Order: sequence, then structure tokens, then C-alpha cells
Amino acid sequence: MNDLPELMSASELARIAGVHVSDTARFIRDGRLRAEKVGAMWLIRREDAAAWLLEREKRIEAKADRAAAKAQAKADRVAKLREQLALLEADL
Repeated sequence: MNDLPELMSASELARIAGVHVSDTARFIRDGRLRAEKVGAMWLIRREDAAAWLLEREKRIEAKADRAAAKAQAKADRVAKLREQLALLEADL
């Protein structure tokens, strides 16, 4: 994360993170992203941006893991239903 500038605006961080600038503004308002207001502009320090990006990456990975687990559970249920159906058809 040393390739990040020392200070960046909310719009610069939004571009780096691939989110809309209104999302970074919301994260700042909600306290999820530390920033300092200088005039009308929010400035984010490299350390704060790096910490936020890392936390964001962890949340995205956790969400993907939950989705994969849910999909696997669904596939397991379908397989079990197919087995039961095959048993029922064999009894006919």
C-alpha cells in the first residue's frame, strides 16, 4: 500500500477502491473511514486509506465465503432430493 499517496481526497480514494465518491463520503460520515476536512475537501491519510482498503477487502472476502457456503448448502440439498427421488422411482 506504499503506492498510495501520502494524502488523498475522497474522490481519489473512491477511484482507487472502485466505489462511488458518495460511498466514501458516507463512510467518512459514518466513522468507518478517518479523514480530515480541509476547507470543503475531505483528505485521507495513506495509513487510514490502507486500513480502510484492507478492512473492505476482508468484508468482501467474507461475503464471498458466505455466498459460496450458501450455494454449497443449496447444491447439497438438491443432491439429497435427487437421491430421494431416485429411491422413490426405484420403488415404483
